[in-house]
Amino acid sequence: MNTGHVDYDHDSALSALANLDAEATELARVHAAATPHVPAGSVGRDFGRQARRMHEVLQRVHALGQVRIDARQAQAQASAEQLSAIAHANELVAQSFKAGR
Repeated sequence: MNTGHVDYDHDSALSALANLDAEATELARVHAAATPHVPAGSVGRDFGRQARRMHEVLQRVHALGQVRIDARQAQAQASAEQLSAIAHANELVAQSFKAGR
């Protein structure tokens, strides 16, 4: 019989998600501290335009990395909220069974 109860280790799941969130926070910190830069003279005297283009591409890649880190952190936070909602629903189901409903 399906009672609607979801069985899982709530504390372990929340702990894992908190670790994921903390890891994403650290990744964001490290990522922000190291912005790529291609100095104009680094690719040769006559290649300034190419250096600028390389710099632009690296900046875009760097920005996309931040988007991924942000998404990872948002997912961890949203998952923790969902687990809390499931725990609350489980509690309501348990209470209704105890009350004989």
